[in-house]
Amino acid sequence: MNHSSPKEYTYNNKTQINKKTLNVQNKLKQKTQENSQKKNKNEGVHKYFRNGIFRKRLFEIYDNLSDTKPIEELVEQGAQRACKEIVINRVNHIFKNNIKINPDQIAEEVSLEFPYHKIPNHIKDARRFFVATVCNITAKKISTYIENK
Repeated sequence: MNHSSPKEYTYNNKTQINKKTLNVQNKLKQKTQENSQKKNKNEGVHKYFRNGIFRKRLFEIYDNLSDTKPIEELVEQGAQRACKEIVINRVNHIFKNNIKINPDQIAEEVSLEFPYHKIPNHIKDARRFFVATVCNITAKKISTYIENK
């Protein structure tokens, strides 16, 4: 049995609750910081691979073939081209981390994830959308290969 006065008892309970709350808050802060560091690292890897893609080649694919082939084939060809560009421009990183990239598989995954319904009607906007989306999705797929290693 506790022989403290009601004021002391209330103060002690509040102090214990505050300590527990602070511990929980500190743990949450720590997890949030770890998650943000991981997220920043993943974004950095994604950006690193995205910047390894020579966009002019994707623009050429779109410009030369948009009238003759369906957009699904353009997306696949663009993704394969983007994979090859990454392999060429980021060869040291790929070999150093022993990453196996299968352009056909990635192209298939990109074509499944590509948001076809969001393609703008205006030709220039559609062209930019095509290139940016293919670059982003391809880089994201390759960076997930690294995360899973």
